[in-house]
Amino acid sequence: MIAIDRLYDLYIIQSRHYIVGTTAGKYRTVSRGLPLHRSLMSEHLNGGKPVGTFSGQFFTKFICFDVDYRDHDMAKWAVYKLNAALLDSKIDNHVTSFSGEKGYHVEVFFEKPISTDKARAFYEYILKQADIDDIPSEAGVVEFRPTAKQAVKLPMCNHGVTGKYAGFCQIDDGLKPMDEAESKEYLMSIKKTDPAIVYDALREMTADPPYTMKDAAQMEDVIAGHKLLESHRQDESYTLERASRLFSEGMTGPGQRHKSFIILARLFNHNGADIAVAEAAILSWLDRQDKSFYRTERAAVEKDLQEVLTWVYENNKTLTTQLKDLTVSFGEVDAIMRRCKTKGEKAVMYAILVHSKRWTEGDGQAFYMTYKQMAESAGVSSDTVWRVIEKLEAAELLEIVGRNRAAGGTYKKLPNVYRVKLESEGQAYAIEPNSTLEDIIADVYRDSKDRLRRILPRRQFDHYIKTI
Repeated sequence: MIAIDRLYDLYIIQSRHYIVGTTAGKYRTVSRGLPLHRSLMSEHLNGGKPVGTFSGQFFTKFICFDVDYRDHDMAKWAVYKLNAALLDSKIDNHVTSFSGEKGYHVEVFFEKPISTDKARAFYEYILKQADIDDIPSEAGVVEFRPTAKQAVKLPMCNHGVTGKYAGFCQIDDGLKPMDEAESKEYLMSIKKTDPAIVYDALREMTADPPYTMKDAAQMEDVIAGHKLLESHRQDESYTLERASRLFSEGMTGPGQRHKSFIILARLFNHNGADIAVAEAAILSWLDRQDKSFYRTERAAVEKDLQEVLTWVYENNKTLTTQLKDLTVSFGEVDAIMRRCKTKGEKAVMYAILVHSKRWTEGDGQAFYMTYKQMAESAGVSSDTVWRVIEKLEAAELLEIVGRNRAAGGTYKKLPNVYRVKLESEGQAYAIEPNSTLEDIIADVYRDSKDRLRRILPRRQFDHYIKTI
């Protein structure tokens, strides 16, 4: 195993959210561009731009105690205190590296990923054991890293300001930084820690087994690959304010007619207008719009409006008065991870969960969702959706409340009605749009197919290898 592979193994749980050094010690965050490719890691190790990593949204491979004091001697004192507290907690395999300036990183790597909640709780526990948490903040801090929003720089690089090498160091040598050759040799000797020791230290041994590295990486990929539908985005929310603005100001460009019909139909239903009154008012509104914004024949336009009004009024769709934050909880994702057997099941169930957050006001409420929406949001085919829906119901993650229902007076089938059977427990996380799972895997594993083979089941590997 070479140094690059070892850094991936120890530090990287997801490869599409990271930081890269720019100039004068500053960093830029990459969250929607190219994943953290091997070429960037090679540059990091060879004196070029340093890189750093974030945790996943829910899981981490390691904990970093980021020791940052203005006084170098005090920083060393903090490392000694942390070392003693970790040893007292039976964490023998912790590692220390020099930041390149005045600080240090004290890190613990795990054999299996742990939740970020548990990682932070352990960080706070160790700080109390080390009597560091009461040090005045003006003297410096020991911060918890990495998080989903705060990255930590990887070791074995040159500091952007001082130019000093951020090598590993040991207590027995007085925290003297190792040089490049010594650090590479030391990197290969690092041992990981059983996460059960953390649970013991916190006195929170859980009946649930620790996550496997494959399962954690798979779930983080599912979350990274999830695509928010247009109706999930906060600026597309069906709010009273937005609907009123649309009615008074009109469309702003082409491709908006159908969605505008939905919003305005909801507006009139919200205000208690009769469906016939709503139809007449919306057609009158349409006559005031720029004709270059749509080219559909009038008869087809009127038919579309009638279908929209029928759906809105039959299902009593109205408006909200404020934007609704989209969040998922650790408990919900944990249940998906443990009870979905395949990546396809995980991706579809996660897409359904996010959709339910947009269209319900609380746990256990029913909602519509089409197979097309599921496929688009999850990044899978409609056939995959069709195959996994029954499995999700059998796993008691999902209840199909209504199916094979025809629209009134027609042969046209309405979307199924679902109810998510997950409990919202633990820390909540905001949902943000991301690129597709296929793109991420193709970029990350283009030069390391063997690593992809190790973390994916054979059938999933056979599928994704075609995109590389």
